[in-house]
Amino acid sequence: MEDPRQKFTFSPQLSRTLQMLSQYEERPVEVLAEELLAFAVEQKQAAQVHWRCWNTLSHRQKEVVVLVSRGCTNQEIARKLVISVETAKTHVRNILHKFSLHRREQLRMALINWDFKDWNYLR
Repeated sequence: MEDPRQKFTFSPQLSRTLQMLSQYEERPVEVLAEELLAFAVEQKQAAQVHWRCWNTLSHRQKEVVVLVSRGCTNQEIARKLVISVETAKTHVRNILHKFSLHRREQLRMALINWDFKDWNYLR
């Protein structure tokens, strides 16, 4: 009976990298490749969810996300956007809810690879 698992062909460079990592971790290449592929699919799906969440935000909420991603406190957000600290807190709370997150650090990590250079006017 044929093995029902999907077979993949990798580029020579990726094959060498997988082989080296396999030797370093003392694990079979097939197991390592399967784990890495599963991780990549999970990350891609998470990125798609985050993008859909981003698209539900108002312009002001997007500004708050940018500032949170840059490590700003509620006080700094309030000062930069000329809003009250309470309004900044409310925006952060609503944003976290939309992203199904609980802490600002989770939001920063979820969007760590996003490029916010078009939002530099918020500096």
